[in-house]
Amino acid sequence: MNKINWLLYFLAVMLGLIVSAEAQNTVLGQFTLGKSASCPSAKNSTDPFASGMSCFVDNSISCPDTENISLSFGHLMPSGVPLGVVVLLPGAGGQNASQEQESQFATKYAAAGYEVVQLQWDSDWEDSTSGNPDSPHPLNIQAAACRPATFLSHIYSTFYRPLQAKEATAGMCAQGFSAGSGALGFALAWYGAATSAEYHLDKVALLSGPVFSDIEQGCEDPIPPPQTVCEGSPSFCQMGTQAPWNGSVNYLDSPLSSVRAWTGKKSCGGPKMTTPESDIGWLSQSIVNAPAAPTFQYPGTVVTSWLCATGTLNNSIGQGWLFGQQVAAANPGFSLYAVQNCPVAEAVYGAGATVPALQNESGLTAILNDMTSPDSPNRCTKH
Repeated sequence: MNKINWLLYFLAVMLGLIVSAEAQNTVLGQFTLGKSASCPSAKNSTDPFASGMSCFVDNSISCPDTENISLSFGHLMPSGVPLGVVVLLPGAGGQNASQEQESQFATKYAAAGYEVVQLQWDSDWEDSTSGNPDSPHPLNIQAAACRPATFLSHIYSTFYRPLQAKEATAGMCAQGFSAGSGALGFALAWYGAATSAEYHLDKVALLSGPVFSDIEQGCEDPIPPPQTVCEGSPSFCQMGTQAPWNGSVNYLDSPLSSVRAWTGKKSCGGPKMTTPESDIGWLSQSIVNAPAAPTFQYPGTVVTSWLCATGTLNNSIGQGWLFGQQVAAANPGFSLYAVQNCPVAEAVYGAGATVPALQNESGLTAILNDMTSPDSPNRCTKH
């Protein structure tokens, strides 16, 4: 955002045209538990809940400035006393419990001794109107992010707290892919996931994101220059043989059409030069939103980021780097891993994806070990 746009933003705040997101969106919503039932089918039949899960359907969440949203979630227990709870947040609109075959994580985390939770939204969680054309609520992704944060709080109180009473070292952890990574970024920066008395995440794994770090830059026309990821090779960047690389921030193709719908601004991505008013609107919905002061200090929360460095790349790299820089500056334990040979965009754990800093270990194995290995300082345990 240029100096003129920043000035317009501050004038808008002073005139009351924009309410500080810090005051507006940091309150969690209310979770209403549904009933136990068979796990429902995903919107995409190839991405269902993991096998063996017990599911709860007809749950709902009500959050300020949004329509109510319904969802289903599944719960998978390991053998023996669990080492912790891992919540998996899917990508895109979240209507597929295991976007891009994420169920492989669920079964492997359970095999490693962790309780695993998956969720599936009945409509895109980012749509604050829940598809209601008569909704009095404005479209706002940051406001809608109250929903996954409220879900995490529910899992913390109903699954993690009873476990912690039996196993003091058990961790409350979460992993998000793409837009699910965005949900975790909002939970940390805006909804108290590292500081709230209502819930606390010990470990967060960000896979290909967060993709909503700066929606303004993602939507702007003309397209902003790419970010140089790991510029200067800072110590928190785990690159191995990978040199710093360029990553775009702008939304294209399917992500572009989704962001247009979720923000209510069809001008995202052009083709006309962005107006200052649009810049203000997009920035106010973002995670990394300096005028409204998000939180980047996460005491007791270990954060690990995984970004594609070679192969098929998209906006998740540049957007993820914008968030990663902020987290690294405030949290010495933050790590960002470069992943090479991503077979499709964002596929940090896809077939052929490797992590050069870990002797070219596969992305899938590296992420699993980071979360569960007893030798990993980033593992899911009480921090």
